[in-house]
Parts: sequence; C-alpha cells; structure tokens
Amino acid sequence: MHEYILTYHDRKLTYYVAATISGVIGVIITFAIGKLSVISGKIIAGPSGLAVFTLILLGLDHALIKCSIFYRWGLVKIPNLNGVWSGKMSSSNNKNQTIDAKITIHQTYTKIRVRLETDKSRSMSRMASIEMEDPKCFKLRYEYSAEYSASASEIHRHHGVTELVLISDDHLFDQPCQAKYYTELRRDTHGQMEFVRKK
Repeated sequence: MHEYILTYHDRKLTYYVAATISGVIGVIITFAIGKLSVISGKIIAGPSGLAVFTLILLGLDHALIKCSIFYRWGLVKIPNLNGVWSGKMSSSNNKNQTIDAKITIHQTYTKIRVRLETDKSRSMSRMASIEMEDPKCFKLRYEYSAEYSASASEIHRHHGVTELVLISDDHLFDQPCQAKYYTELRRDTHGQMEFVRKK
C-alpha cells in the first residue's frame, strides 16, 4: 500500500488527537503501575510514551476509515472505498467491445492500494489522491502500472492514469461510479469504465 493525498482534509488533527489520547492513557498506566508496585513490592516497568502513541496511531489509522459514524458526523470526511468493485470497461482501440473488470481496493486512513484485473491484464496503483467535489461527490485519481499476459499484447507493460467519480448520498458509496483512464504514449489509448461495489 502507498500513501494518498487529500485535497480537502488535514490529517494533522489526527496526530493531535492521538497524542492527547496517548497522554491520558499514559497517565492512567503510570498510576496503575504505581499502585501495583506498592501492592506487590516490586518495581514494574511500564510502556514508553512513544510506544503508546504509536499503538494509538496505528489503531486510528485502521479504525477511522471503517467507522461510518465518523463519516456521518463529518469528523473524517474520507470515503471508505474498501472492497471489491465489479464492472465493465471499453477502450478507444475497440469502442464496441466491453471487457469485464474487477477493482479491489485496500484502504486505511493514510494508505491505499487499487488493483484492477481483467482476463488479460492486471494493474496496481502507485500513487493516488482523493478530491472532494462537493459533500456527496469525490474523485479518486491514481497512477498505475499494468501488465498484460504474453498473448494479449505486444507491449507487456505500460503506465497510465485513472479517475473514478464517486457519488453517494451517504457513507455507503454503493451507486455505480463512472471512470475514465489514459495510458502512456507507448500504448496511447484511453477508455471508459463503470463499476459498482459488491455487497
């Protein structure tokens, strides 16, 4: 997975929250360990503040994106795109032919990976950004590297850019999303895609 850019959301607040939570937990742990040391008569070592902060940050990284209540309250306005999306795509090489495709997205609060698969090719995202057009519309843009099977194309590898438009009235993002892609000059193609998230 790789990091992704948000053009509308400042993640620094998360670090402040994590620092505050870890500070409170640190005080509680220190107090509890002090009591245990008195009761047991032994010196008990506690975790470092950095260790507590790191654990809190890792927990928030995975929890914030998956807890829909944060999205509904507007605290973390990042769409949770985790899951499998199925759909079809067409290419400028043959606009009359559609190809079955599947997108698998793995996402946390700070990282993402987008994998697109067809019968003859597979691509993986290398960098990405999410932009809010309005509170109900987001755009996921990512650069990818793709690999074709030996029999599918003379050019086995290429790079390109994809843009998915995600529209939803709530946090589910279960409406069909439109997408378009462009490939590098070596292949020089573009196309349209439509995906819907699997239940």
